[in-house]
Amino acid sequence: IKKNWARVHADVPGSSTVDWEDLTIAQGGLALPAIGALTAPSALVVKLALSDDGQGDPTVISPADEFYLVLANPSKNMGLISQAVLRVEEEIEMHVPANWVGDRLHAYIFAIGKGNQDLDKVSNSVYAGSVSVV
Repeated sequence: IKKNWARVHADVPGSSTVDWEDLTIAQGGLALPAIGALTAPSALVVKLALSDDGQGDPTVISPADEFYLVLANPSKNMGLISQAVLRVEEEIEMHVPANWVGDRLHAYIFAIGKGNQDLDKVSNSVYAGSVSVV
């Protein structure tokens, strides 16, 4: 995050703003799945739909690759990172603190390679959208 903070952070006398869509969490060459809708389907839950069959080029991806969802809460100056979810999963679900109800969250996804060919490689992070916690 520090690497691109100056690019996404603009100080204006009396206030600061962040271009949350332009923030980078991770950089690398590992492939990500297609990203679906970011939702808050029930109380204190945020979900990101994924679409990936894990059948891509085994020299580039592995079904063992792990995906992570990062939630940033500017109102609380806090963030959370999910537990690892395997490439073949269809969604990442996170539970958020009760004091986040009503807050707007920004979400990012990235992957860490766990297959033999890509062990510990990372993907570029992708901004997955924003959602309000219910």
